[in-house]
Amino acid sequence: MEFEVVPAPVLAEPLIQRLAVLLGRAYTDQRHVDGFSQQDRSRWADDFARVHSHQGSSDDSPPRELMPDDFMKRFPTIRNAARLAEDRRESLHLLAETNGRVASHVSLWPQYFVFDDFRFSGGYIEDVATDPLDLGRGLAQEGMRAAAAVARERGLEMLGLATGLKGYYERLGWLPWHGNHTFHIAERNAAYPDQPLYLFPLSAAAKKVAASDGPMRSWRLRRFGDVPEVFRG
Repeated sequence: MEFEVVPAPVLAEPLIQRLAVLLGRAYTDQRHVDGFSQQDRSRWADDFARVHSHQGSSDDSPPRELMPDDFMKRFPTIRNAARLAEDRRESLHLLAETNGRVASHVSLWPQYFVFDDFRFSGGYIEDVATDPLDLGRGLAQEGMRAAAAVARERGLEMLGLATGLKGYYERLGWLPWHGNHTFHIAERNAAYPDQPLYLFPLSAAAKKVAASDGPMRSWRLRRFGDVPEVFRG
């Protein structure tokens, strides 16, 4: 199945709705629900059942049930899509669609990495998802490879993601960061820990850093190739 690359500024309805359906279903399967707090499991139990009520084959009419807004706001893809097109971050969305639904999705976001004296214009992977109807087909792996190819085409040097699915990403060639990671939002002067961090180096210098350890910092930017104001000049 081929992945199409869709820039965030051109995401439009009903594609945004189909993405929301996918993310709601993918992140409420039992694997994810087991990691929720008891309070959240109780809070959204009826919604979990509702969005997973579609049990037909992948050739049936597509699922349409959405999780509530307070659940969906945890996804950068959905928060960004809610902005006016001209105000969105320059994220790229790799989508595999079939039979009127999004079967799998990987998004790539502009990110700037700093470790000691090394600074890299890079990207961050978010909202990796495959619909329960399409699990076991290797779609997420295919989407991750496609995202890395797009990053190389743009001259990015480093990719990152934060995940608890350690073995899965290591099998795809991602390297665990043996240190802490602080994630900054450039225009909001906000920072928080985002880890465990995994790195996918795309240059020789990035490979050297990925084999190191210690405090890593990164900045979410509005455009690929931007530099945080603190490092300008």
